[in-house]
Amino acid sequence: MEKIILIIFAGIFSITVHYTVFADNSSELCQKTGYTVSAVNGIFTDEEDARNNQRFLKAELKDTYNGEKIDYQYLLNPSHIAGLGDLTMSFYQKIFDYEAVKDYDLVEMLKDASEKVKTQKILLVAHSQGNFYANSFYDSVAGKEGGIPQESIGVYAVATPAGRVAGGGKWLTSDTDKVIVDLVGLFPFKKIMTPNTSIVLTKGDDFKGHNFSGVYLKYRGKEIISGIRETLGRLAENNVQSKESPCLAPPKLTLAHKIQGEILSAVDPFANMAIDGIVIVAVEAYQAGKALAKGASSLSGLIAGAYDSVLPEDNKNTNNETVFFDVIKPENFSSSSALPAGQAGEEEVLPVNYAPMSRSRLDIAEEALKVLQNQILSLKNQAIVSSESIAISRLNLDIAQEQPKFIAAIYPGFGGGGDGGMASVSSLSASSADSSSSAGSSSSASESSSSTSSNSSSSSSSSSSSAPDTAPPTISSFSISECQNSLSSDGCLVATTTLNIAWSSPSSDLDYFVINNNGSVSATTATSTAAAASDNAVFSFSVSAKDLTGNFSATSTQTAEISTMPVVINEVAWAGNGSAYSADEWIELYNRTNKSINLSNWILYSAANLSPYVVLTGVISAKGYYLLERTNDNTVSDIAADKIYTGALNNSGENLILSYASSTIDEIPYDYNWYAGSDFNYSSMERYDVSAAGTSSSNWLANNTVIINGKNAGGGNIASTPKARNSANYLINRGVSVSSDMTLYASSSPYLVNNTLQTFSASSTLTIEPGVVIKFYNDAGFSFGNGAKILAQGSAADPIIFTSFYDDTFGGDTNGDNSVHSPTPGNWFGVRIDSPGTESIINNSVFRYGGKYYSGGGWTDSKANLYVANSSAVVSDSVFEYSKVYGVKLSSASTTFFGSAFRYNNNSEEGASTGLYSSVGTLTLNSNTFSNNKRGLDVSVADSASVSSNTFTSNAGEAVYSYGRLGSYSGNSGSGNGVNAISINGTITQNGATTTLAVNSLPYLLQGAVTVVASSTLAVNSGATIKGWNNSSTSYLNVYGNLVIPGVNFSDIVFGSMYDSPAKGNWGGLRFYSGSISTISGATFEYANTAITYTDSPINLSNVNFNENNLGLSADSASRTYPITASNVTFTNNTATTSPGGLW
Repeated sequence: MEKIILIIFAGIFSITVHYTVFADNSSELCQKTGYTVSAVNGIFTDEEDARNNQRFLKAELKDTYNGEKIDYQYLLNPSHIAGLGDLTMSFYQKIFDYEAVKDYDLVEMLKDASEKVKTQKILLVAHSQGNFYANSFYDSVAGKEGGIPQESIGVYAVATPAGRVAGGGKWLTSDTDKVIVDLVGLFPFKKIMTPNTSIVLTKGDDFKGHNFSGVYLKYRGKEIISGIRETLGRLAENNVQSKESPCLAPPKLTLAHKIQGEILSAVDPFANMAIDGIVIVAVEAYQAGKALAKGASSLSGLIAGAYDSVLPEDNKNTNNETVFFDVIKPENFSSSSALPAGQAGEEEVLPVNYAPMSRSRLDIAEEALKVLQNQILSLKNQAIVSSESIAISRLNLDIAQEQPKFIAAIYPGFGGGGDGGMASVSSLSASSADSSSSAGSSSSASESSSSTSSNSSSSSSSSSSSAPDTAPPTISSFSISECQNSLSSDGCLVATTTLNIAWSSPSSDLDYFVINNNGSVSATTATSTAAAASDNAVFSFSVSAKDLTGNFSATSTQTAEISTMPVVINEVAWAGNGSAYSADEWIELYNRTNKSINLSNWILYSAANLSPYVVLTGVISAKGYYLLERTNDNTVSDIAADKIYTGALNNSGENLILSYASSTIDEIPYDYNWYAGSDFNYSSMERYDVSAAGTSSSNWLANNTVIINGKNAGGGNIASTPKARNSANYLINRGVSVSSDMTLYASSSPYLVNNTLQTFSASSTLTIEPGVVIKFYNDAGFSFGNGAKILAQGSAADPIIFTSFYDDTFGGDTNGDNSVHSPTPGNWFGVRIDSPGTESIINNSVFRYGGKYYSGGGWTDSKANLYVANSSAVVSDSVFEYSKVYGVKLSSASTTFFGSAFRYNNNSEEGASTGLYSSVGTLTLNSNTFSNNKRGLDVSVADSASVSSNTFTSNAGEAVYSYGRLGSYSGNSGSGNGVNAISINGTITQNGATTTLAVNSLPYLLQGAVTVVASSTLAVNSGATIKGWNNSSTSYLNVYGNLVIPGVNFSDIVFGSMYDSPAKGNWGGLRFYSGSISTISGATFEYANTAITYTDSPINLSNVNFNENNLGLSADSASRTYPITASNVTFTNNTATTSPGGLW
């Protein structure tokens, strides 16, 4: 009987490669700031696809996070032997899932990372089989000597076949990903990370639902990026890694590793992928492989050649590797490994004796070597099986002898960023006798020739034998019994959390079922189960059958939406619709579910006297409203009723019950009064949270009269929201203070802060999802203190918005006035952060129309969209606009702003309107834009300010105004500003320190009297321009310390006039006082009253030009007592050159 033999390189060879010793001879720097995000691909992914994965991540995640640059890399997981080796490696990795499996590619990844990673903080984003490598990478370096501290490295997993995410990282896997979910049937003794999303595939998608960019990023890109950002947020700088050393030391490369690299380099080029994803190996691959491998005539020669090529540099090894590599020398191959004599190019395919896997390094390596030998030899006669069923489903690995038969059933879809390649089945024919013979000894030349003929004959005769069983089993019945009484005709909707599920298969050769119980996947022979489902969720159950020959049925899936409170009482107008319409009462119901509900068998009634008692009819749509109006349909005149009822509500309260089939679904208790609402302004009683119990008094609020809907019988507005979102539901935490962590979700946006200053305290954190809109009405704002902070991390596509209630641009026309009211600067207070010891993070957020304050009253210290005091904040890619005074105001804060825009903060009523104002504190501004403000940037007495690569355009006043200690300004540019300069004022230096005027396209302006104090230094870089203005009495540079001007040519550094049409005397000039020292070289001084005045200060000039000044240079008698150094000093068109005349 003929047997199909598939022999695959198991990839275990490299277990002998160690990562316990790191080399530490690199001198490359490791930066504390910034992040490295590296993609780790699955198999069947070439380098271009790996790069594409990297590009996809960058396109979604952008260039920075928390104001720090992200360096994108990829760690290639290459395919070997057309992916067949990787498939078996995947099998091996799954078996040893919770250990660091170190193979050739992992060591190469570690080596690659040691060269690429330049930041302390690194995140591995892994897809498919790449997750095994990411886990092993983490295990190999996290907390290890020469590695990376655990707080600085993380893993994010996509479509992971592993049972863990190293470091406790996040993951995202779809329950429709056939590659991953079906692994449970293949490895019933192993677990995978529970699928935590469900992607609905459409035509043209990867039918396996496994592709990284084409499925996961396409449908769950927002969730993946959010998870990556959250993981990045957990990473921290450390004091372990030195800036002077590489972030990751390279691994020691052993002799075993080098030999394996030689072997793979000889074999890999001759395996390739066909268009349909089936592995194809050229008939000449074996011969070409031999030629490439230094003319080796056998596998043993190939390995020996590899050994010889690397031996000279590693022959000093004296550990177990030497013992192991004695095995692979040609003279030590067993007779079963010897090559038979025969025709050129023909060699025998040798079977592998199966033995249980051992974690002994030498045992595994020796066994793997034999598998490798057979795999390479099998390339010569590889047969192509393109059956779609085989390509789509799995490889059944029969590694023969007759016993034991080992069926690994590796799933062939661990694809990467590409189309997700398939693996083929390699068929090799051999008779039982031939197999038995070849297992024990080699044949002579004549025996080999005879055996070849015999095999050919055997293959011909067996081609007519019956085909193997490839018919999959079927699932004949599958049901959730509770769904037979569904509340909806749209699908299964039940009000219970206990489900009884049954399934069956008529197949006679059934092996087991693979079930997915709402993400918990297991193998079983049972045909029923009772499942506990979560309330307010969609429950999913899938089942597939496997028969004894390894065929799998199609997966059948049933879902049920679970809601024990599917419909609720949402709003009660118990006081009527106005003083003249107090009898016009109404009640609103709300469907919380995603399915329409038939209201047959539903009743709404008063438990006290059964009045009202309403038998409901009709259908309430998914997430829809059902309006019951008393007496007639004119109660709410502009909205049609779904049901008319009779019976008045008691103004002192009612016990209202909503029931289905005699079971209470929702209830409002009697409490001697209604929980909310008013018979004074006739506001309705609104439910705050439809998911919370109606029996809680805190879950009911009166309509706020700001958000309203509907009209009474007389056509007047009513203080309620029939058939619309309740005004109470817009509030954050019911509008009261927050003292515990809270998240604002995009699904509940927009939110409203209504005429209150909402405070956050007690070390609470407000986390805001991308896409959230928060509107502020009247005297409203946020205030963070006492350890509280805000994490507002939006995205370019879905920014977070903080704006006026009247702003219809974001969140729609919330007040329903058809844009009658327009937003104006100062509509609301702003966001205030005064919480020492905290760091808030804001990115991709927009702040508009804030800055409200009362003279002599509240918020006079802020007057800004965003105010940060005594706290830290990192802000990136955000917008601050239309504030009454300041877009942003900082006071004694430590802040970083990157890639943000400050614009239209130019209120005509406020003289100080500024894009950003900073007083004291530490400020970093990089790559921001300031436009159309009254003043672009105002920095006053900064402890430290780094302002670089910012752009200032069309600001009415100064582009930059700086008073007091001057920070570092470099690479800033601007145009169209009222004062197109970096205006400097006051004392700009500090005792014992050097202040530098770096190069900007904007000049520095001596707007007033500018002072360099004693014992300090002002250095002016070559290329800088300094200008004065106004008149000769106010625009001076007064030097009591040191001034260093290190130019070479006259034009290198210029001190001149700010005016477009300059004239002599436009500014005062430079004044040196007693104790000052100056070195001035390569500079021009022009259009001053007196360009330089020396008072008891030595003269030291070279290559200096005085042009168009009233007086070029003045020196008092004390200054002239010092030696005068003057080289190549010229005077052109000055009214006078020196005073006294003839100094030189």
